[in-house]
Amino acid sequence: MIDRERRRLLTGTAGGLILLGTALGLPGAAAGGNAGPPLGGSLSDFTLIDPPRPVPQASFLDANQQPVTMEQFKGRVVLLNFWATWCGPCREEMPSIDRLQAQLGGADFTVLALSLDEGGITPVRHFYQQLGIQHLDIYLDQPNALPMALKVPALPTTLVIDRAGQIVGTMVGPAVWDSPESLALMHYFLEKDAPAGQPAGSTTSAT
Repeated sequence: MIDRERRRLLTGTAGGLILLGTALGLPGAAAGGNAGPPLGGSLSDFTLIDPPRPVPQASFLDANQQPVTMEQFKGRVVLLNFWATWCGPCREEMPSIDRLQAQLGGADFTVLALSLDEGGITPVRHFYQQLGIQHLDIYLDQPNALPMALKVPALPTTLVIDRAGQIVGTMVGPAVWDSPESLALMHYFLEKDAPAGQPAGSTTSAT
């Protein structure tokens, strides 16, 4: 259960990046640095994780109430976004997350928007309809198993996970996820681990 105090903590981002890095055991995590592309704009607080860390395999639910784990997304770069319908900053960034999925989503890349709402699928569907979200599948984490395993400190929190299921970057707070900086970042990870013989960053649009 997420009570009012938990909601207050989850929507307050002060110190969140440090807390998340500590939770993941990432004392050497550095923002930007020389390990990847230059970061700016709304991604200026994005942290590249070096060395990467495995994502926990705690299960969550798809729109059909079937259990899902991150193991099922191996082979794709994943933007994993923790959000809730009651989270104002989540509402702010969700349209850009939807546009990112429209541009890059496919066999090589996907956005996984994981709702922490307690009311089930109905409020999430209403939220999608209200904001015109068309390209994101619905995923629910009502037991909060995965965010608890990661000790997610605030909503929204977003992780980038590589094809091997390793956390390679994190962002606490909202961002414009279809900005030039974000697209450059996603292409960086797509090209970094592109399978041999496959064009770097080759994706097909998914709706």
